[in-house]
Amino acid sequence: MPPENLSSYYNLNNRDQRSAFTLLELSVVLLIIGLLISMGFSVSKKMIDTAKLSATQNRMDAIEKSLLTFFQKNGRLPCPGDESLQITSANYGLEASAANLDTCAGGAIAATYTTNATYVRKAAEGSVPVLTLGLPKDFMYDGWGRKIAYAVNPVITTSKYAKDYFPLKHSVCSTNTAIRIKDASGSYRSSSAIYALISYGQNGHGGYGYDGARYNKGATGADELANCHCTSAAVDSTYNGDYIQRSPNPYIWGTDYFDDIVRYKERWQLATEGGALNDDGYRGPDLAVAFQKAATGTVYVYNNQCAAFVKQAALNPLPTQKPMGVAFTAANRHLLTYSALGCNLYKISGGGVLTSQTSAFATACTYNASGSMALSNNGYLAIADTTNIKFWKQSDDIFVKLNTSYDLSNANTLTSFSPDAVYFAVLPTASGTTVPVYKRNYNDAFTSITAASHASATTKNSVAFSKDGKYLAATSSANIYLWRVLNNGTFLAITTLTPGGSSGLTGVTFSPDGRYMAVGRVETPYLIIYKIDPNDTFTALTAPTGVPAASTGLGFSFSSDSNYLAMVTANTSYPILMFNRTAANSYKYMAAPFTAGAAPTTPLDNILAASSGGAVAFSR
Repeated sequence: MPPENLSSYYNLNNRDQRSAFTLLELSVVLLIIGLLISMGFSVSKKMIDTAKLSATQNRMDAIEKSLLTFFQKNGRLPCPGDESLQITSANYGLEASAANLDTCAGGAIAATYTTNATYVRKAAEGSVPVLTLGLPKDFMYDGWGRKIAYAVNPVITTSKYAKDYFPLKHSVCSTNTAIRIKDASGSYRSSSAIYALISYGQNGHGGYGYDGARYNKGATGADELANCHCTSAAVDSTYNGDYIQRSPNPYIWGTDYFDDIVRYKERWQLATEGGALNDDGYRGPDLAVAFQKAATGTVYVYNNQCAAFVKQAALNPLPTQKPMGVAFTAANRHLLTYSALGCNLYKISGGGVLTSQTSAFATACTYNASGSMALSNNGYLAIADTTNIKFWKQSDDIFVKLNTSYDLSNANTLTSFSPDAVYFAVLPTASGTTVPVYKRNYNDAFTSITAASHASATTKNSVAFSKDGKYLAATSSANIYLWRVLNNGTFLAITTLTPGGSSGLTGVTFSPDGRYMAVGRVETPYLIIYKIDPNDTFTALTAPTGVPAASTGLGFSFSSDSNYLAMVTANTSYPILMFNRTAANSYKYMAAPFTAGAAPTTPLDNILAASSGGAVAFSR
């Protein structure tokens, strides 16, 4: 009988407590058994089963170590392979095709099982890609000759997701993961596993053999059938990414028979020392959306959970009219809103709890329905209201009003800080060839410097500094004017882009990684994304398809990793659109980026119907 302590029998999740058999040691064990048999000694079935169990455990040890090495080297986990392939197949032991890493399905090599990927519960299962991991071919099999299954969340099979969407010390997929591990009672051991390994044990029911066919032992136990997602006849049933890890009971045949071996890891268990040290501990929210529905203004916040956005608890107090601005402060310590309440600051703590800082503004921040807000990376705040532009400076949980004499006379205009607030650009109040620029001096006053100039005298619609401080951009109805910011404080006109079309351009913004610029339009395509290459070359990417009609791009925000772009539109049915970077030269419109489910995960698509978007911001 196996020992009562499950951990000592299976060493389920941490085999580092004892040394694994080497291949040589394992070969010696099997050789001794063979010699004993040849010499006529009686070798019990239990001894043979123990040797096979040891072989299985040690192969799973080697696989897990190889997965960790692969992750550290490539910044991602591999996709599974195809379990139906025989060892002679050219694709045996290889992961799913590289073109499909974000799904592990549908390529020349595909995972054997995948879940519905409409929202967030994505999972893929197949064989261990032993050749991709650098392991011998026979390491795909357990001690009983069935393939060890490997399930993975496809989100972590692409390097662009692996680090950002799976923070080290946090179960970011706590209720929305692809892979969940249950115990015998049905309770979750883990609801945030990123991979699982499954041996189907001695009876092998549902496992794939050397011939690529499924083995049918006629098992009827619910837990065994859940692990193989098959029937008692070894026919496929629904795959949902749930696995059962429990004490073995292989000696009573029937509905309680269970001898499967399940291993799993969560994201934090793949952390390197350097990765753990670099984990900033921030746990959301990742996205803030401000809008007006009927006469009420609202700001909702979302967490990015496994490549989907899940709504968190609402802010309190809520704005009472359409919010005109929303932004995260430095290091994501606060969320700042600008609405009919004036400026309101929410401190972010713990697992993303937002607490209103009612005394954050000792000097009132006056709201105007046509006003605007700009916030620099280092805490300088500008509010353009009906009279002028006023400045504040953040100090911990409060914003201190700068001297009134520093106010600028421009009113009801769009503005932009350079990342360190050394420069401050203002949208011109009339057509002309220049964009007014101010420089911050030693006592925090912004004084006018030589304006950024170009050749065409046109009215401007928007102005923005790039997130790395290298560029200043302004749009007119037909053109995008670009300047490079030089070290001596001058602005060098580098190019004028003319996208064409009969209608005007609107907002402009840059991605945090400095590689992309997004511009809105009032006609199709409603969004133009430019890739910024060396030597100040701006190349328009192919426009995303499927964008709803009348979705004029008005305001934008890129996620901190530049993989997502949120766009405020003039379309009351689709006031906020989301785009996902699928490749270096491609952003895709996400038709359903917000997860369905019980409160508080109501889809943003439904919340915002018949509303007007005001502002959107990703965390820094």
